[in-house]
Amino acid sequence: MSKSVRAISVSLLILTLLSTLFACGTMSAAAASRELSAARQVLSDGDSVLKAGSPQTGATNDQPFPEGAGGSRNFRIPAFTVLQDGSLFAAADARYATTGDGGGLDIITAVSNDNGKTWNQNFAIWYPDSEGYAGNQATTAIDSLVVQGKDGTIFVIADMNPTGVTTMGGFTMPGYGTGYMEIDGIERLALTDDYAETNDNPDQTAYPYYMGDFSEGYARVYRTADRTPSDWVLDVWWNLYRITPSGDYQPLRQTQVNNPAQTIQQNVFYKDSVLHVYNTGYLMLTVSRDGGRTWHPEVLNPAIKRDDESALLVSPGKGTVTKDGTILIPFYNWYTDQTTLTQNASFIWSKDNGKTWHRTADTHNANDVNWVSESEIVELYNGTLRMFVRNETGYLTYIDATWSERDDNYIWSDPQITSVKITSECKLTAITHSQTIDGKLAVMIAAPTLFRRENGMIFTFLVDKDNSMKPAYRYRINRGVFGYSCMDELPDGSIGILYETEPGKMLYRSIALEDVIARRYIDMMMVIILCPTIGGIVLIAGITLIAIKIYKKKKRITTL
Repeated sequence: MSKSVRAISVSLLILTLLSTLFACGTMSAAAASRELSAARQVLSDGDSVLKAGSPQTGATNDQPFPEGAGGSRNFRIPAFTVLQDGSLFAAADARYATTGDGGGLDIITAVSNDNGKTWNQNFAIWYPDSEGYAGNQATTAIDSLVVQGKDGTIFVIADMNPTGVTTMGGFTMPGYGTGYMEIDGIERLALTDDYAETNDNPDQTAYPYYMGDFSEGYARVYRTADRTPSDWVLDVWWNLYRITPSGDYQPLRQTQVNNPAQTIQQNVFYKDSVLHVYNTGYLMLTVSRDGGRTWHPEVLNPAIKRDDESALLVSPGKGTVTKDGTILIPFYNWYTDQTTLTQNASFIWSKDNGKTWHRTADTHNANDVNWVSESEIVELYNGTLRMFVRNETGYLTYIDATWSERDDNYIWSDPQITSVKITSECKLTAITHSQTIDGKLAVMIAAPTLFRRENGMIFTFLVDKDNSMKPAYRYRINRGVFGYSCMDELPDGSIGILYETEPGKMLYRSIALEDVIARRYIDMMMVIILCPTIGGIVLIAGITLIAIKIYKKKKRITTL
């Protein structure tokens, strides 16, 4: 199903559903009127006008993102978590006819209320400026992360890039800065009516307009020269309207870049819109308070991005909520051009359920670790945060962060390289388990271990009270392709994991805890050092296997 046909059928469903809700008294007349008006806009002019938003798209059995879900052939970059009510929540890039990193991608989500038997999909971020993949002629929503706050709010955050902007594949590199400019002491989204200016960092000359405050779902566009209101208005997804003499909001229109027969509503992220944002990356946080059925977006750039940064990128996968309710979302930056790898990690945090966000300093390089990028974070004893990072060493590497009252922020330790061999050039996933293993806190990390992205493994580390840890168990997920992955603990203590199995495909499965810790971890480097001959290696391996069988009978699993 194409973006166009899908959106039309969805709009008909929305109209029917909203009418029913109003008739049953579960929606106010004013709210029903606003929502019906928005839905009818998609149906206007012969069912032809599409606009950015978060439409529902369908349901599937067994897997969250099989081929065809949401009209997409390919999916990449899994995000996965277990919600507080036990539902399974997944997100991914809908990459349509490509597996590449830019040009027409959207963020699709799926929720299962029956332990993965069926999944209901919608889009957390959907921009219909292209009919599927359109190269550097389209917007890109990419690399999502999901986390649920203690109050039940679900957050999905992703990189949202204007037409032609992304970090890979020869696209325009995101520009330095935030895309906002200070107007009377307040950071405002900068807008220009001259597309030739979109590669220039915003100032009040090149960007003669800015977005004002939202009121009842719309924000007026103002002139920077005299702060007077223009005739333009934006909705919460940054779709563009013109105010008519009668006071109505008239949607401004254009066509899809690779499908002139399809009319869409203009949006300030689109090249062919009359107003444009600056060509940088925008950290788009979408929020759901109804279990992932509807989403409301905001851009975090003014709060977390620095003026000296080009690309500040979401570390995709799963965020973390600490014992005290602090929400953690990891990021990494890319300071220079596409040929120079200068990357450092950081994370943002919120202690008020996502109302305000703060950011740590960047990690620093040390101990032969020259760069770090994508990561996931777990909480250990005494509130210590351990960030497991993608880097160049070829070994599982982590960096600890601890809270500093003096700095009123988290501060970093030096990177630490473990003895566990993994594939460096891939994102990993990490969790702590609610049950102790052998009387100790257990940290589980999944990553590919052979060649570039093959032979997926789960390593279980046991953590002492001083937060030192040693690998204790290993579990092979598969022997073939194992790309990006994301895992979480299921309500029964087993492990749910969503991972890439081949280009454009991903698989969800659950693994019993007993299986994950059925085999002891063997440090083969130590075996080789202690017994350098082939015969010696075989002998020690055989003795070790016998010892494993004896030890397995004594293993203890307890609840924290």
